[in-house]
Amino acid sequence: MISHLQAASGPVESIATLLALRHCIAPLTLSTDTTDEEIDLDIAAGAPRALPQCPLAG
Repeated sequence: MISHLQAASGPVESIATLLALRHCIAPLTLSTDTTDEEIDLDIAAGAPRALPQCPLAG
């Protein structure tokens, strides 16, 4: 958890997203204990996972 970054939360999340893409991972989806069977939603529940295609791999 990151606290007391209310004004900088956008840039911090942008950096976290770019780092995840650079390292070819889909970060863990938080607060997802159960999912709706009728909704086709691709989430990383339980643990991060590797991306099949890596857009920013160096």
